[in-house]
Amino acid sequence: MAAGLKLRAVDGEDLCVIAAVLQDAAAPINEMVFDADARRFLAAFRRRRREQVRDTAACCLSILRLDEVDAVRWRGLAPERPQQEHVVLTLLEEEVGRLLMVFRGGEAIRFEVGRIDVHLEDFEPRASEGGT
Repeated sequence: MAAGLKLRAVDGEDLCVIAAVLQDAAAPINEMVFDADARRFLAAFRRRRREQVRDTAACCLSILRLDEVDAVRWRGLAPERPQQEHVVLTLLEEEVGRLLMVFRGGEAIRFEVGRIDVHLEDFEPRASEGGT
């Protein structure tokens, strides 16, 4: 099985690549965390590996990490339903110092950032899920 993706964005153009990879990826809010002291946001998404031509149905776990995050604001994400899945539509740079992640149901997360420093890394499926 091919190695998973490992991407980094340092500008809006790079961010478009990560946004394309994350489109239709899903995660509940209990798989998202903002560490204000470390200025880091982490989220674990399940996504379809469309970049693999041979097996478009293969899924993997992808970890999204945003560094240099000063503040996070949530809209429409219900903490009383921590396991409800949210499906990504896009991740974009709204303006300098502000990123926006928009979900299918209109929910959103706004990130105030010192600079764009976004990482996405795939992890292979477990052996019980068809990996080796």
